[in-house]
Amino acid sequence: MQQLIETAQVDQLFQQATALIFKHSTSCAISSFAHREVEKYLSQHPGAVVHKVHVIEERDVSNYIARQTSVAHASPQMICLRGGQVEWHSSHFGITAGRIARKLASA
Repeated sequence: MQQLIETAQVDQLFQQATALIFKHSTSCAISSFAHREVEKYLSQHPGAVVHKVHVIEERDVSNYIARQTSVAHASPQMICLRGGQVEWHSSHFGITAGRIARKLASA
């Protein structure tokens, strides 16, 4: 996973054909579960890239993502951008390797 630590990095994601953003809280058990699911997805899809922001440590970046996407903050949270627009998003136990794969395949 590629760490997001600056808002300029987020701006670049809006220029990509597809971008996955994972908001992760290092102090939350549910977020740890979701993190393992994202890692599982990445192990099953070696060419995939997920951009991760630690919501506690990088609060300004997390808040910036919420403003730019108009998706209310949650943690954990997965946001998929396609052509600079939010294609889908999910949070908490809705973040699974299978669901990520299905959403990307159907879009």
